[in-house]
Amino acid sequence: MIRALQVVWIGVLAICSSFSVQAAESQAHDLVRDVSQQVETLLADYRAGKLDGEEALNAGVADILEPVVSFKRIAAGVMGSHRKTASKEQKAAFLKKFKTELISTYAKGMVGLGEFSITVIDPTEDISGKRRVSVLQDAVTDKGKTRIAYTMAQSRKTKQWKLINVVLDGVNMGKTFAGQFDDAMKRHNQDLDTVIATWGSDSEA
Repeated sequence: MIRALQVVWIGVLAICSSFSVQAAESQAHDLVRDVSQQVETLLADYRAGKLDGEEALNAGVADILEPVVSFKRIAAGVMGSHRKTASKEQKAAFLKKFKTELISTYAKGMVGLGEFSITVIDPTEDISGKRRVSVLQDAVTDKGKTRIAYTMAQSRKTKQWKLINVVLDGVNMGKTFAGQFDDAMKRHNQDLDTVIATWGSDSEA
């Protein structure tokens, strides 16, 4: 699973962009291609020692992801029905833990991946006017090629685009994380505080 998530991280970073209000849906794929260069620069700087360790790398990754990944929406989906009984404080605690663990785990995975290339697949249908689109990519590493699909949703209020889910070679990562959360709740006798505290190391077991 960790190896799979590392591959997803390639695409998640590559898909990060501001997706401005002025940008039409048909331009989303071009924006994905452009921003991949920014990601490569970040990794190159880290490998060249221009960043002050892992904390600086994580901070750089967070700066890229924060505007374009709907962590709150994804974390809510991961908690699933358990969110109904969670307090406001517990929801906030899980969101913070979920985001921190994702950034840290994926950043470490990216450093160890080595060389990779990404090909964005052009849409085969007219997607103009749609508020939810799927961007397909082929990620190629020394381990082979992986097809990744990113679900991007546009806010009605702000008109901004944000990543809300990833499907890796047919595996829905949102549902996978939700399953891990549900399993953790069963293992810890429905103790939500313990599940939140152990999320990350516990979910990777």
